[in-house]
Order: sequence, then structure tokens, then C-alpha cells
Amino acid sequence: MGWLVQLFSRRRRYARTREIGIRMALGARREDVTHMILHQGMGLALVGTAVGVAVALLATKLEASLIYGVRTTDPIIYTFVAATLLLCALGACILPAHHAASIDPTEALRSE
Repeated sequence: MGWLVQLFSRRRRYARTREIGIRMALGARREDVTHMILHQGMGLALVGTAVGVAVALLATKLEASLIYGVRTTDPIIYTFVAATLLLCALGACILPAHHAASIDPTEALRSE
């Protein structure tokens, strides 16, 4: 199963490399590419965090029987967890964004 994930991930990466190469060849700046990659990644992270917090709030009845000494709707805990997840997502988006911004358009277009 892992090889299948690798296959699709590599195929997707090459398609994105070509797309970013075309964008840069048409005049996109490195900052524009970095912003695009960060915007897409953090958008997914925000949606995922919002859905996760909503599901967690709905599951508080189950949590109430398992956790002692902490309110199940403690806003500090939810805020801390959401901020930690978003910070990790930002860290995970920065490296691919930096890599995408450093793509040479001629090499990306020539690679296929």
C-alpha cells in the first residue's frame, strides 16, 4: 500500500512542478509562488482544524465520563490544541513552499 501512495505523490509532485514552472515562466514571482503554496496548505489546515474542533465539541458527552478535573468545553485547551495543529501545519507548508519558489522554470518545463 505504501508504494501506491508514493506513486501518486510523485506523480502529483511532477504535475505541480510543471504547473509552477509554467507560472514562473509567465512572470510569477517567487513570493507569489510561495504565497500560493502556503495559502493552499494553510487553507486545508484551517478547514481540518475547524472540523476537528466542531467534532470534538460534539463529542463532549463521551469525554465528560472519561476526563476528571477538566471541563469538557475548556476553551483554553481547544485554543491551545488548534494553535498547535496550525503551527505544525505552517511548519509542514514552509519547506514545500520554499522548494516550489526555487524551481527553475526552464528545468521544470524541460523535465517532461
